[in-house]
Amino acid sequence: MNMRQILQNMASSYVRLAFGIVTTLILTPLIVSKLGSEALGLWALTNAIAGYFSLTDLGITAAAIKYISHYRATQQWEELNKTIGTSFSCFVCLAMLVLIASLILSQSGSNFFHIDTSLFATLHALILILGIVAAIGFLTVIPIQCAIASQRQDLLNTWMLVVQVVSSVASLACIYSGCGIVSLGLVQIFSAVCNGIIGFAITRRFLPQAHIELRWHASHGGLIASFAAFALLMSLASRIIYFSDSVVIGHYLTIIAVAGYSVALKFVEFMRSIVGCGAGVLGTFVSEQAALGNRQSLAGMWIEGGKWALAMTLPICLLCILNGSNLISSWVGTDYPQAGIALAVLAVGITADLSQSAGYQILVNGGKNKELAILFCLEAVTNLTLSLVLVKPFGIVGVAIGTVIPQLLRVVIFAGILMPKVTAVGLPDYFRKSALPACIAALPSMVIVAIYNWQVLHSTRTSLAVLGLLMTVASIFGMYRCCVTNEQRQLIWRKLQGRPALSGIWPKVSP
Repeated sequence: MNMRQILQNMASSYVRLAFGIVTTLILTPLIVSKLGSEALGLWALTNAIAGYFSLTDLGITAAAIKYISHYRATQQWEELNKTIGTSFSCFVCLAMLVLIASLILSQSGSNFFHIDTSLFATLHALILILGIVAAIGFLTVIPIQCAIASQRQDLLNTWMLVVQVVSSVASLACIYSGCGIVSLGLVQIFSAVCNGIIGFAITRRFLPQAHIELRWHASHGGLIASFAAFALLMSLASRIIYFSDSVVIGHYLTIIAVAGYSVALKFVEFMRSIVGCGAGVLGTFVSEQAALGNRQSLAGMWIEGGKWALAMTLPICLLCILNGSNLISSWVGTDYPQAGIALAVLAVGITADLSQSAGYQILVNGGKNKELAILFCLEAVTNLTLSLVLVKPFGIVGVAIGTVIPQLLRVVIFAGILMPKVTAVGLPDYFRKSALPACIAALPSMVIVAIYNWQVLHSTRTSLAVLGLLMTVASIFGMYRCCVTNEQRQLIWRKLQGRPALSGIWPKVSP
């Protein structure tokens, strides 16, 4: 297992993430100020609807990722190309299906939500545009995943960052010129096309054995379908968990309430992105180590992944609990009074959830996703039921509570029962090796947050920016001292000095 390549991939992912966060922090208040809260709510609502378009992949994406990485690790090139051809044939059909679905929804979706009739045309256009984006996404899944499987995600991220920069500049120009919220959807189409082209180019360069072509193989169709069944259940459950809230709020409350909840979710998405872009890199490596039967590596990924995830998210969680309302009011104004409380509730659930991101990658890409799929389905049903019950009496805070309760229960079952079976690492050992060092690493940042909450009575954007900078420095220091081994520190210093790395620091397991 090439740990150096893992870190390079993660570093490039975090650069993209940092730019994405900055862009969102800039664009969201601009949408509110230039286009209005209704535009922000409409954008959030249509993105929630578009999230369901990916359900039409029927779990094929997860299956394709798993087997592409598996056959690359074992160098079975003929089997690799059979998987690619079968998967790509499916995705072409699904792209056409999602285009038809978006066309139908764009004509009928406005009848379900409480929005002004003047916004109907915008809603119709956005649904259709985001359907096109989803279709392009299906057509580019295989080249992008082949590029990731070649373990050159660092190069993929670099070029995708260029596309992000161009798209962000275009989005700013659209907002300032008054082109409306629909223009942001057109920018997404441009971004999706460019990312697909990048995936094709990197695959041809670094995985030349892969041939992306339409060719169905019945044997691999059955193999993909058997894996995709549980992946589909997980995908459906995830969409209910993460996208149904905005739909429920839009149906029972108002479009302004959707905007308020979406603002709270932005911070949750930041936390998910911070951990997810690192955990996502592990997917192909997990598939390789599972194919090679390296159980010890899987256990190490779970422990290390949980440690880094908690170290990064605990200070942010505390900040959201203590200063959620100030964060939101300083960012987008005071039009969303319940959003701060909803953010505090959601932060607790997402912190616990993200601590197991590496574990989810291990189960899914290791082919042991049956129990996980059942667990997510139970969570989805409970989530939707509680949200429907609590939305009227408690508003968006009730929806947040309905999301977090089943989320916490799922994490307890996952970390306490499922992962010990897969990795042979007991819960006491996991806490000692993962959770405890993470809490120690996060302590300096959490102290800074507590002092800020005690000393600063009225938050401003400037004070929050300074706080964010101090938290980042303290987090880097804490993680460097508590999460990085002595050998890894040695490598870092040798890199900074321009000296070659010592052999043996990053072990490799060759197929």
